[in-house]
Amino acid sequence: MLGSMSIKEETVAVPKSGLYFTGKDVQQARRNIEIYPWAREKYEALRRACDEHLQLSDEHLYRVVLGMKDATFAYGISGCPKCGQPFPLELEDQLGMFSSISEWPRKP
Repeated sequence: MLGSMSIKEETVAVPKSGLYFTGKDVQQARRNIEIYPWAREKYEALRRACDEHLQLSDEHLYRVVLGMKDATFAYGISGCPKCGQPFPLELEDQLGMFSSISEWPRKP
C-alpha cells in the first residue's frame, strides 16, 4: 500500500552562507528587520535594487558578466581592464565612466 502513496516533500529555502555571512549573521539580520525600523528600511532598499536587477535582460547580464572573463578587478585598485588606466578615486569623477542601470535593456 505504501508503494502507491505519493509523498510530497516540502522544500525550504536555506540561506547561502560562507565567505561573508554565517547562518547566525542571517538569523540576526532577520531579527533586526523585524525589530528595528532602520534595518527594515535598509532591507527594503536592497530588495528594491535586487528587484530592479531581476527586470534586466538576461542576455545583457550574461554579456556584462561573461565579458569580464580574464579581466582583473580588485575593487577598482587595478584600474580599467580594457585600457589599463587607473580608476579615479572620487565618486564624482567615476560617474561618467559607467552607464546607469536605467539605460540597460529590460525583459519584455
